[in-house]
Amino acid sequence: MQTSDIGIIIFSFMIPHAIATLFSGKIFVPLFGQWKLLKLAFGLTAIFTFCTPFIDTKGMLCLFQGLTGFSLGILFPLFLGMAVESIPLERRATAMGAYQAIYAFGMFAGPFIAGVLNSYLGISAGFYFSGLLAFVAVFFIIVWNHSESTANEQKLKLNG
Repeated sequence: MQTSDIGIIIFSFMIPHAIATLFSGKIFVPLFGQWKLLKLAFGLTAIFTFCTPFIDTKGMLCLFQGLTGFSLGILFPLFLGMAVESIPLERRATAMGAYQAIYAFGMFAGPFIAGVLNSYLGISAGFYFSGLLAFVAVFFIIVWNHSESTANEQKLKLNG
């Protein structure tokens, strides 16, 4: 793979990522709702990441990188908004600091663990690990959304 190929692959990821970020809150959240969009974006990220080791052409790699970038571009602003939406205004700076600290830990731990797995099991292991984490995220989203829906129903019954 040449240096220019790496640049093309990076652009294949970053351009759809930036486009999705622009439209996430204005188009996709109103269209799907937060929880459905979260499940959809994480589910697509899981599928695209898990399938990456099976790709054998540069064109398919660019396509999958674009799809992954688009899915992750939906997730990041969605997470940011959900992290502070229920926090009182005077505590949002603290909440944002906590969010960024957790995010920073993940930005270190994820590649570190993937690197260890890649060293011992081959480069595919990192993709399988990341895809598996995204599938686990979908599971937790389903559980948390169900818990939130149940709590809201209970509030309505108590207030009604």
